[in-house]
Amino acid sequence: MLGFGYNKNTVKDGLKRSTRAVLIGGLFHHEHASSFGLNEEGSAWLYTEMQAQLIFCIGIAFEVKICGKKSWATPQFMQDCIKEEILDYEKREGMSPGSILSYIFRRLYEIETMTPQERRDLIHLRQSAELIQEKDRRADIAALSKLFESKTREFVSILLEKF
Repeated sequence: MLGFGYNKNTVKDGLKRSTRAVLIGGLFHHEHASSFGLNEEGSAWLYTEMQAQLIFCIGIAFEVKICGKKSWATPQFMQDCIKEEILDYEKREGMSPGSILSYIFRRLYEIETMTPQERRDLIHLRQSAELIQEKDRRADIAALSKLFESKTREFVSILLEKF
């Protein structure tokens, strides 16, 4: 996406590639989730929560670098690109349509309904860790919160360079 001058098709492709990277485990693979000593349900929640948090990062980078710079560069455009890639991924992987999409967008909505201050205070990351602890009492909320913070900061940094 470097130097593309905010061409609609290039931005769409970049949004889809970023989403695909999250879905295939480019920053956090499902095998990583199993290395945290959680039970099966806790590991599954860790993986899906990480997917939601990383896709939220795509929105942050889009908002900072592209949103509003062209008439088509709207939050709805971004959401449509992300949804399209998730649905394509589900289809390619033989999953039920909407199985990932519904969870991801429900979590994104929950994060978006937080106040800007709550998001700056990283409450959404702690909330993800708490959701995991509900599935496995052994989950370390502080360690998981740090993991979410580390991975999301890493991804935002990558995205801001690319956008």
